[in-house]
Amino acid sequence: MSQGVQCPALLARHSLASHFHGAVKGKNIMLFISHWRVPAGNRNAVIERFAKTGGQPPQGVTTLGRWHEVANGTGFAVSEANDASAMARWALEWTDLMEMDVHPALNDEQLGAVLAGLQRK
Repeated sequence: MSQGVQCPALLARHSLASHFHGAVKGKNIMLFISHWRVPAGNRNAVIERFAKTGGQPPQGVTTLGRWHEVANGTGFAVSEANDASAMARWALEWTDLMEMDVHPALNDEQLGAVLAGLQRK
């Protein structure tokens, strides 16, 4: 990489790291990573819906960040919710137009606790 050019994935990870580090400590909040792909034939319909809604999540979901790769119609978001059904509701609002995968995620602190538990066995 040339000097002055930074990897978007690294910037995204760095910009959210401070939020992830303590966001869920002591709270019943789950993190989710969503990936989507817009088929070329649905591009205009997705643009229209996004323009109307801003892609805002339903109540109970907070979007921490969203990134788009415009040329190939893909992207990902990191969100938090206290109820997985809220994430399912959000996905169902879009899966008529795009393919979407939603996965639970752990931050370093949460994964560290899981790994520490495995080491004790």
